[in-house]
Amino acid sequence: MRPRSWCVAVFGARFRFVLLGGPDDAPFGLEDPDADWRPAADVPLSRLLDEYDAQCARSREIVAGFPLDHLAPERRPGEGQISVRWILHHMIEETARHNGRLDIVRELTDGVTGE
Repeated sequence: MRPRSWCVAVFGARFRFVLLGGPDDAPFGLEDPDADWRPAADVPLSRLLDEYDAQCARSREIVAGFPLDHLAPERRPGEGQISVRWILHHMIEETARHNGRLDIVRELTDGVTGE
């Protein structure tokens, strides 16, 4: 089954595909690069969150088997080798970026700002 959300797709790709050499099962591709931004309307939020939690747990298991300086082989032409350290940094950066965007939406919705 393909992941239903961007978070699950990116975490899965970076850890399963890049580190383990598994299939690149992201829900987006050249034919529809934005498919991951359109989860099915009938998928409840609780299911999306459960899938995210499960992918985070799986990602932690995968990372535990590699030193931070381990270089994964190039998986996509032109991407080059990337280290586990780079992958973890990238995941922190992406999570922070998207959480920040959600915070802006929340502020626009409820009007509460600041600390």
